[in-house]
Amino acid sequence: MEPEQFQLRIAGLTLQVNRQLDGPQFMLPMPTARFEVEPTSPPDAVFDVAWADLPCEATGRPVFDSGGVWRLHEQGDELVFSLRASTFGEQPYQLSRCAPNFRHGTVLLHRGCHNAAQPLYPLAYPLDELLMVHLFSRGYAVEVHAAGVVDAKGIGQLFLGASGAGKSTTAKLWEKEPGVRLLSDDRIVLREQEGAIWMHGTPWHGEAGLASPDLAPLGNLFFLQQARENRLAPLGGATAAAQLLACAFFPFHERSGIDFTISLCQRITRRVPCHELSFVPDRSVIERLRSEGVVA
Repeated sequence: MEPEQFQLRIAGLTLQVNRQLDGPQFMLPMPTARFEVEPTSPPDAVFDVAWADLPCEATGRPVFDSGGVWRLHEQGDELVFSLRASTFGEQPYQLSRCAPNFRHGTVLLHRGCHNAAQPLYPLAYPLDELLMVHLFSRGYAVEVHAAGVVDAKGIGQLFLGASGAGKSTTAKLWEKEPGVRLLSDDRIVLREQEGAIWMHGTPWHGEAGLASPDLAPLGNLFFLQQARENRLAPLGGATAAAQLLACAFFPFHERSGIDFTISLCQRITRRVPCHELSFVPDRSVIERLRSEGVVA
């Protein structure tokens, strides 16, 4: 019998997805399936999924256009994401109607854009990340563009940078080290919990394909820059917070989400040592960090 619902737990927040009457059959692709959990406690957010015949034109006030797959409109007291692909022209293949707090909503799949006979993942990227980023910004966490390494002592080491900075390269180097775990090579979520900053893996990976639901206390932040020699320099104050914010994913269209993310980035960089890391993309950078005594 096909499942009627599933739950995903990402960074300690649980998202439940329910299949409505005659809705699509569900399947979870890898690595998303690693984040599935048994429904043992009330979820933080619930979304219902159903088939629909979607209109080509979204109604309501335009809020944000990503310039890519998704657009956001405001309709009454709901926020509505419409997702399009070049294959279908202006016809949305999916809509998600969300409550302002992102605690509940509905995902509608256009019948003409899917094979109803085949199971599907109803929150296919980028919708799952969009929903979670907006939920994180409601006072929970921040997602950042980073590779997350857990060293031999169980301490999280975060390597941040834009595309091409060397996150996947760094993750692959650390992957070969004994006693080391990799949480992600591209997306990490940071949360302030139990008096510490914790980093969590996510399903949204980079070129190395690394994604784990594990977590670890955060020990250091390294802002990456490829160079001809390995060099470590301390970074602090407003500069560190600004660089962390530049690597963050948050709702640019919401003042409250922006304010929370800025505040959290400031608190993180005050509590966790920050460094600029210029590095050569080989194992020598690991040896340099160990010789400096900043990682195990």
